Amino acid sequence: MKLVRSLKNLPYHERFKQLNLYSLEYRRLRGILIEAFKIITNKENVDCDQFFTLSGALQLRGHSKKIYKQYTSKTCRQKFFSQVVIDE
Repeated sequence: MKLVRSLKNLPYHERFKQLNLYSLEYRRLRGILIEAFKIITNKENVDCDQFFTLSGALQLRGHSKKIYKQYTSKTCRQKFFSQVVIDE
């Protein structure tokens, strides 16, 4: 309790540095990337084609799960799960 009380006057990011914790933004991004990995590798019971367009090419450098980013001009679509994953 004393540790937390001593940090109550510090800014948000400074508290996380002192406690060796990750920010909420980082934890959300990590969760999104883990979920995308599960979907692409068929570890979840979700059709990958609903979210992502995978490469049909046979020769890729390093892996066979390359994701194409589809162009969109709508702001609401740019914040969608599959677009956020590709940007990161």
